[in-house]
Amino acid sequence: MRKINIVETLKAVNFITSTGMEEEVKQMAALAKSGKKLNIREVGIQFFIGCTSKMTTDKAIDRLFDILSGPFEIDAEELKVMPTEEFMPIFIEFLDTIDAENLK
Repeated sequence: MRKINIVETLKAVNFITSTGMEEEVKQMAALAKSGKKLNIREVGIQFFIGCTSKMTTDKAIDRLFDILSGPFEIDAEELKVMPTEEFMPIFIEFLDTIDAENLK
């Protein structure tokens, strides 16, 4: 597991705009600016749920797992077929690599 790099960040931003997730990001930004302590796990899980609820094509799903495969250091195809009970702990571990202050 490693932190997300700039290319993956740019891919994520592109993914967010192409899936219509701008409003969710604005809500997270408002929360970050509010001065309240961010619970990255809670925010990350809510964001992931929001993303997946808006993904209507296999291409969008493929793009999401392509982005996650880098920091997860697991092949995207392997991630797509991973059982949920294996995926979620890895996703939580990934969220733990995010520094709340840097995110703000």
